Amino acid sequence: MLNAVRDFFDQEIESLAARTPCGKSLILSKVPFKILEIGDHSAFISKELPDQKTFKILDDVLSLQKDEGIVGLLYSPQEWTMTQANKAETTNLFSDFLASKVRPTLQQRIGHCADELISNAIYALDPIKKSHNSVIIGEKPITLYLSTTPEVQALIIRDQHGSISLDAKSKILTKITEQTIAPQMDREIGGAGIGLNLVKEFCDFFVIRHCGGEWTEACCFFFRKQASETPFLYVEV
Repeated sequence: MLNAVRDFFDQEIESLAARTPCGKSLILSKVPFKILEIGDHSAFISKELPDQKTFKILDDVLSLQKDEGIVGLLYSPQEWTMTQANKAETTNLFSDFLASKVRPTLQQRIGHCADELISNAIYALDPIKKSHNSVIIGEKPITLYLSTTPEVQALIIRDQHGSISLDAKSKILTKITEQTIAPQMDREIGGAGIGLNLVKEFCDFFVIRHCGGEWTEACCFFFRKQASETPFLYVEV
C-alpha cells in the first residue's frame, strides 16, 4: 500500500485508490484537491510525499482493527478522563503536565489543538450545539492521551459519540484542504471543518478515526523537526 502511495507522488497521475491492510480504500488526489468518494472510505490528503516518520504512522494507523485505538501505538501515554463535573480540573491537570514535558512553543501548539478537539468532542462536531453553548458531554466522558518522546509528541482526544455524519465528513474533507481560513468565517458557527483546519496548521500529522455511533478519535502528531506541510488522514472504521 505504501508503495502505491509513493508511486502516486512520483507519477503524473491525478488520483489513486489503494487498498489498505484492513481492506479499506485509500483515496488520494493531487492539487486542486477533490473529494473523490464519500461513504465508508478513508482519505489521505497530502501535497507532497510524506517523510518516513509519517509513513510509519500512516501504516500503523491503517493496520489498526476496530477494537484497537491509536493510543496503543504510543509510548507510555498519560491519560485523563474528562466529564462535565471535572472538566476544569482535568484541563488544569493536563496543562500542568504539558508544561512540565515540552518547551513553551510546542506547549502552545499542543494546547491550541487540545482546546479545539476537546470542544469538538464535547459538542460532537455539531456547530449548532457548539454555538449555543449546549453541553452533551454528560454520561459519555472524553478521554485525553498525551505521549511525549524526544522525537514525537502525540495528542489524542477520544469521545464516545461517533457522530460524524456523511455531510459533516464531506465538509471536513473539503475544508481541511483549504490553505487558510477566511477572516469573515466564524469559527463557532462556521460548520464542521473550520476549527479542524486550524488544528492541522498547528500539528505535523493530523488523523481522525471514526466509528459511527460508537467513537471518534482525533490525533495530532508533533515532530521534532516541524513538517513543512501537514498530511491529513481520515479513517472510517
